[in-house]
Amino acid sequence: MSEPFELQPDIRFPPPVWIALDEAYYGKDGTIDTESVPDDGLPIRIPDYPGRAPGDTVRVCTQPVDGHQQAVYGASRTVEGETPVEPRVRYLTLYTFAVQSRAVRIHYEVERQGVRTLSQPLLMNLLPVRRTAMLRAPELRTELVDDALKEDARAINIDMALPADRDVVDEYVVVHMLCTGLAFNDPIKIEGGAIFTVEPDVGPPYKVVNRRVGARAKFRAGNYPGDTLRIWYELTIESDTWVSDILTIKMPGTMPEPVQSPLMVGDDMQIHAEPCVVSIGKKPANVPSHAFAMQTPRGGWPPYTFTSSNTLAAVVEATGRIVPTGNGMSVITVTDAAGSSASFNVTVTGATVLMPVRSPLHVAADYRQTLLEAAPGLSTIWYTPGVMAQLAHLRGLWKQYVDGEPSLARRIGFDEDSPQESLYWAFDSDDSSYFRVNLNATTESEVVERVDFSKGGTSRYFIAMVETNLWCGFNGWYRDGERARTFGQPWYTADYTSLPFE
Repeated sequence: MSEPFELQPDIRFPPPVWIALDEAYYGKDGTIDTESVPDDGLPIRIPDYPGRAPGDTVRVCTQPVDGHQQAVYGASRTVEGETPVEPRVRYLTLYTFAVQSRAVRIHYEVERQGVRTLSQPLLMNLLPVRRTAMLRAPELRTELVDDALKEDARAINIDMALPADRDVVDEYVVVHMLCTGLAFNDPIKIEGGAIFTVEPDVGPPYKVVNRRVGARAKFRAGNYPGDTLRIWYELTIESDTWVSDILTIKMPGTMPEPVQSPLMVGDDMQIHAEPCVVSIGKKPANVPSHAFAMQTPRGGWPPYTFTSSNTLAAVVEATGRIVPTGNGMSVITVTDAAGSSASFNVTVTGATVLMPVRSPLHVAADYRQTLLEAAPGLSTIWYTPGVMAQLAHLRGLWKQYVDGEPSLARRIGFDEDSPQESLYWAFDSDDSSYFRVNLNATTESEVVERVDFSKGGTSRYFIAMVETNLWCGFNGWYRDGERARTFGQPWYTADYTSLPFE
């Protein structure tokens, strides 16, 4: 049997949660005893979901894990401010599913601007309905048109097969009618004068009772286009209970499609990532909470997919979370299931970026070589994605070049030639402050000296590549203020769109 809407949960929407379940109907093993559930059902809470806003419409969606797969929807609730939304999973829904299924998936559905989004499911096990014996499903006697009820049908004619060896009176039989979005639970009286027949089936004989159901519940088939109606009945005499299988009937018409609204995203965004260390083009393993951003699309047809035009500045995860991988600007494009797209810009600043070096060496006599030419001398610099430079890295780098290429060592920020005075000078462009790193420090308190840096404790974030790359001497400045690079030179761009060494 086909679904009115294919159930495609959105990974960004967390599952609902139960509210203080009573052990009377909720076992320690996580199984619900549906026969003990109150008439008004069990309460659940809708958690905060992306883009939650007053005016959203939410409702419970329950689907059996096995058996008849079409989901059953509860009544709609409107989100009002910060007030928690706490709908209920109806008793009749759980009890009907327990007739044939052993577990249910409970979602909530959010409708906003005509677009419906389904949450991740809460899985609950069900105790089977206790019964003396299983009866066959009701047999439909009402005429169908194209395998569905007529639109003007206001009652349904069914045959119920009841045990012939029991005296059945009106209060013994209850017929359940459960429809997608609506449930009927109307006792059906067995009135005097009914004609009973005994079927020659294998097993105990049955008497067949023919009844019209639904008329007193103001039922009309045309009110539920495309839905599926479930009908089953129970017979209870003293301590014995017989439960029938389920008859499913297709409703006339076609389930209306939700109105599509245009796919929309928010305004451009800016991420100031400091302090955050990344290897260019590589997503950090652990992103600080201040260093990522989130955009929640609206409209269109979920689920959404996300892409970044410049992965050397930012990447975007499947949930829509934007994570810096460098400094620069990227266009984030959102595409919905129908192929529509919308985009916005995100600009990343303040990231400490580690980069590898892979170009040919040349050191000019006047020390004003371009770093593109000088870089091959540093081709063996460490490069561990997502790992901030440590003191040992800088010390090893200095020892590698201080003898063979002392001028190059000076160009990249090492000031002294003596192993006993290996100091590395750096500059912070944010506060225009200088400090130096003592590569021979034996304790952490000796690492950073002469700090004139308003943020104090965060200065160690600059014992790595500040803004762009290590071989530029952090920001390209020296203690005496001499500029180590010219920003107009072709190897450098403040906002990377391609790696300079490729």
